[in-house]
Amino acid sequence: MNLYFVLSETLEEIIWEDWFNRVGHSEPYCIADLVLANKPSQARWLAWKHDSSFTGDVRDRPKMATKVLAKDVCRFDAPHIVTSRPEYRWYWGMTGGVTR
Repeated sequence: MNLYFVLSETLEEIIWEDWFNRVGHSEPYCIADLVLANKPSQARWLAWKHDSSFTGDVRDRPKMATKVLAKDVCRFDAPHIVTSRPEYRWYWGMTGGVTR
């Protein structure tokens, strides 16, 4: 399995100050995750599924870019998100220059 950095296009989340009166504002954000996966498409899927905007409708999936940070990191583990694991913290410094 390879270690991928996944970055989405800019998304917007609505922050409601008063939901009843429909008062709120939108805040831009991007999905950015480190993912262990076999293929870039699998890494993009897992990052999108891990995000709070996941609705279950694949047509709503944003465009995402991937970058291989390390090859053959793990052979026997299932594909998963490793963003918050401390042993992968060093790879955040290698995430520049993502290509689509």
